[in-house]
Amino acid sequence: MKIMAKGMIKRTAEKKGVPWTRRYEDLEASEVYEIFPEIENCSVEYPSYYTLQFHGYEEGNLNWKAAFEVESATDVMCLRTWRDEDITPEVATTRMKNNIAYAVLEYSKSARAVKDVLDVGCSVGVSTRWLAEAFPSASCTGLDLSPYFLSVAELVERRTADQRPGRRIKYMHAKAEATGLPSKSYDLVNVQYVVHECPAEATVNIVREAWRLLRPGGMLAVIDQDPRSRTLQNLPPLLFTLLKSTEPWCDEYLTMDLEGVFESEGFKNVAYVPVDHRHRSIMGIKR
Repeated sequence: MKIMAKGMIKRTAEKKGVPWTRRYEDLEASEVYEIFPEIENCSVEYPSYYTLQFHGYEEGNLNWKAAFEVESATDVMCLRTWRDEDITPEVATTRMKNNIAYAVLEYSKSARAVKDVLDVGCSVGVSTRWLAEAFPSASCTGLDLSPYFLSVAELVERRTADQRPGRRIKYMHAKAEATGLPSKSYDLVNVQYVVHECPAEATVNIVREAWRLLRPGGMLAVIDQDPRSRTLQNLPPLLFTLLKSTEPWCDEYLTMDLEGVFESEGFKNVAYVPVDHRHRSIMGIKR
């Protein structure tokens, strides 16, 4: 099943023009390996839920192959969201970015001014760069548990730093549920396409940690698949089985009451906002 799932992703990539092989070879030949020891926090202890197989990789997110392929896989995810449209990877990812940014920006009007942003589970920095674009005057930090992913994110940052003179995205290797960062130090905590890869207990702890990190009036946004969406509910059994074969915690995510978790951890004005026909954002404010 895992082989079939990865094959489906790569076939979509090849058909739609995602530069999968070129990106991989570029990263493989880059200085990303030298960045790794700068990024890795050797004191981090990986929780058992994180060391399982994810997305068909035996080592989950803790390997170079996953790190070199994740941006291309993200493009495929965006393309498959609008699979019936003949659009390019650039159009699909831009549409996804804009939909998410609109939901977060609209909700942020009811929260405190966003000056400090923390992107939890930032992977290779795609979502962090989206946030930096949406909040151009804010300081942005990307946090992830994979030093392999973070090394790629930092490489991209160094390659594109001249596009944001005087401003830099920072990356940090730490656990989402125990960041070690100071309390009340952020105005927006973003958790994008992360919690479907976590057991329910870890998700509760991530929401709890976000509450600690937020200043009063700050907001938490969790963007992920929408269990309520008709598209997801009507997914053919084979495709749903393929999905679960690469996502070991999928069942726990799909059955948990995420809005209830927000409310139980003290968030107010909790909102459910669809960002497209199969993804949602759950947002709340720390009062």
